[in-house]
Amino acid sequence: MDLNQSQAEFLEGIIDEWRQKELLSEEKSVELKKSFTIRKFNWMAVAQYAFVAAIVCGIVAVVATFADKNLISFFERMVDKIYNAPNAILAILCGSLAAIFFYFADKRKQQRPNKIFTNEGLILLGIAFTAFTSANIAKLIGNGNIYYISVFLIATSLYIAITYWLKNFLVWLFVLLGISSCFITCTSVPTNWHPYFWGLNLPLRLLLFSSIFIFLIDTIKKIPWLKKFYNLSFYYWILLFFISLWAVSVYGNYGNIEQWNNVKQIYLWPWAALSIIISVIVTYWAWKKDNAVLRNFGVSFLFINIYTRYFEYFWDSMPKAVFFIILALSFWIIGRKAEKIWNL
Repeated sequence: MDLNQSQAEFLEGIIDEWRQKELLSEEKSVELKKSFTIRKFNWMAVAQYAFVAAIVCGIVAVVATFADKNLISFFERMVDKIYNAPNAILAILCGSLAAIFFYFADKRKQQRPNKIFTNEGLILLGIAFTAFTSANIAKLIGNGNIYYISVFLIATSLYIAITYWLKNFLVWLFVLLGISSCFITCTSVPTNWHPYFWGLNLPLRLLLFSSIFIFLIDTIKKIPWLKKFYNLSFYYWILLFFISLWAVSVYGNYGNIEQWNNVKQIYLWPWAALSIIISVIVTYWAWKKDNAVLRNFGVSFLFINIYTRYFEYFWDSMPKAVFFIILALSFWIIGRKAEKIWNL
């Protein structure tokens, strides 16, 4: 078993403690210590830093390019040619590039599954060119609102097809983002992008939308090729639900900042109370069902809600020294309680 330094020290400490308490014999403790080795160098970290450095160098290269007048002139001519090309040609070109990136990513994943960052980088490039393909196809359909609806519907449909082909988690994440974008667009276009649809602002719409998918999430298990994406889908919709719930607790059902600024904080209290109550109910239900993921979400957003209310109601009325002293004490108490639970 290959462990890093801290993991190895922890295990050695446990084995030594068991030996001192005579829970293990001397021979068994030596045998257990020989069963693992210390990883001398974290090459995964090197890979991460190398890819970050590659991105930074790429940005520097772009900046350097724009500092060169000859290169700027060359790229301007290229952009003009590409920009003025028919959308059908651009769609075919982008679609071909996307297919090439996906193909090589799939081949590399089969041949070199340990090259995670490189493989997923190719997948991400394929996803980007799929989005460009969708945009150009949508341009062929029409402009204005029909374009915005078309581009998200086409992109999401393509991502679903690609997920069926590659069975890739990153592509499925973009399916989920595409579904959410389709919902936002389809509820905004009919009202000409006004903040309300059926009397609901965007956070409240997303709250109801994510709730529906949470209730329907188990249907994914009935579709064989979607089973592996159950956890990712569950985390996504739960996260969207709680973020929307928090946004509703702050903004209520008001559609713009001007309306919200003119409302006294006390009138938003029912929404804040609703958010806290739902967080408590979810936390309690998850605790009863022993669902650690849902419990963590519930507890986290319960604290976020409480601290949001604290900032809302006391930031202006309380001396800042007292405000931060109370804040520090609260974090200290939470830390102490968490430490006790951890030790148990």
